[in-house]
Amino acid sequence: ALIGAMPGKQLVPYQGGQFVGFNMRADIEPFNNADLRMALKLAIDREDVLTRVYGGMGRIGNDTPIPPNDPLFATDIPQNSYDPEKAADYFKKSGFSGTLTLRTSDAATAPAVDMAALFKEHAAKAGIAIDVVREPADGFWTNVWGQAPFHATVWGARPTADMILTTAYSSGSPGNDTHWSNPAFDAAITTARGEADEAKRREYYVEAQRLLSSDGGAIIPVFGDVIEGLSTDVQGYVSGTQPLANYKAAEQVWFA
Repeated sequence: ALIGAMPGKQLVPYQGGQFVGFNMRADIEPFNNADLRMALKLAIDREDVLTRVYGGMGRIGNDTPIPPNDPLFATDIPQNSYDPEKAADYFKKSGFSGTLTLRTSDAATAPAVDMAALFKEHAAKAGIAIDVVREPADGFWTNVWGQAPFHATVWGARPTADMILTTAYSSGSPGNDTHWSNPAFDAAITTARGEADEAKRREYYVEAQRLLSSDGGAIIPVFGDVIEGLSTDVQGYVSGTQPLANYKAAEQVWFA
């Protein structure tokens, strides 16, 4: 709002696939329990996050890295929504009863810090205690990201759905920061790459998203819009789903 009020400036939003979320290390206790992972997915109020953290500028996520404006977004799988009662049931079923430590940091962007505070508030209504620890930005990516049992993460958009699914969630990928491993998921994305029929290929990617949403170790509540600032002298700019008009701004724009 401050930039938009300045003379000679214009704001251009775009709906990309970048996201801030929370990782649950699915290979270690207590997050190797699928019931606990689901309890936490149902214990965050996504609408509240969208309103209070992003000012309404974004879209609700379903714990997969595929945003709603992607052609491969799975519209026909259940949406993980805020349900404190159901979250409490899953939490009780998991057998865990202690306090969970969630590590966050400005290194994962300011929304990661604000979102963690809200998550603690939301989860408390389900009887789930979360202790939020704000880590220094220095060393976060080395000492916390992909290492701590429960921590904040941020991912930038990738050109294709397959690239983000493979990089962030396939077994053995060095970028798999949840350490989640699911053979059915790996098989789905591998088969999708070799499927020539577009409809059938989409079915495999939908199945991959279903597995992530229901069983995966990532909590992805919102895809926040990105706001780009331009001088009013810049003409012909058309935003895309990646920065700088899909990195083609230099081919499009001219100065008034």
